Amino acid sequence: MLGVFTAESIKNSPKKARAWDWASIVLTIELAAIVIVGFIPASASNIAISIAVSFVSSLQVSSFRKLVDAPYNTTMSTGNLRSATQAAYMAITKKDRQAAIRSMRYYLIILSFLSGALIGGILTHHLGIHAIWFSGIVLSGGLLLYLTHKDRDES
Repeated sequence: MLGVFTAESIKNSPKKARAWDWASIVLTIELAAIVIVGFIPASASNIAISIAVSFVSSLQVSSFRKLVDAPYNTTMSTGNLRSATQAAYMAITKKDRQAAIRSMRYYLIILSFLSGALIGGILTHHLGIHAIWFSGIVLSGGLLLYLTHKDRDES
């Protein structure tokens, strides 16, 4: 609930009241939370870690709901798999090129989830709680790409 409330508060705040656009602020908060979680000692309660990760997940799912022209979920793949398969069906049966592109985008997201789970499992085995910093690195890359793309779109 706190993540959703935070995301909506940021998105609906007046543009002149914030130095950055809402998406950059949300991604920066997520990044900060992930970095902080990596510093929590392994002896600490798992509740604190679960709360922090749940907060980041709720920020993410509340903020980023659309990929180009289609809704998608950034924190789970079940709905994305359904959407990918529906789009693939339309592409095959109706020879719909846009549906084929949409399907490929969804399947790429699903492949990213699978890759992230595999890499996360391996890193967690070797690094423990500090493996979450890899997510921070990926999120930093996403933030940089977003800022670069945003700047290019504004010029």
